[in-house]
Amino acid sequence: MSPETLIVALASIAVGSLTFFLIWINWRILKISQHILEVSVELLAETIIIRVETIKIRKVSYKVLE
Repeated sequence: MSPETLIVALASIAVGSLTFFLIWINWRILKISQHILEVSVELLAETIIIRVETIKIRKVSYKVLE
């Protein structure tokens, strides 16, 4: 095996390893992003409920004030 072939093989292995590492990192980022999205959807639902309840309380407060 010539030195050039060995260098090309080692470089290919290094690039392949780096590629798989970056794929793994991107996969983890995707999973974390999906979890953050789920939490954001739940938070939005709770925010909407709080807003509706606040409007109801405001209406009752105005009636009590009158």
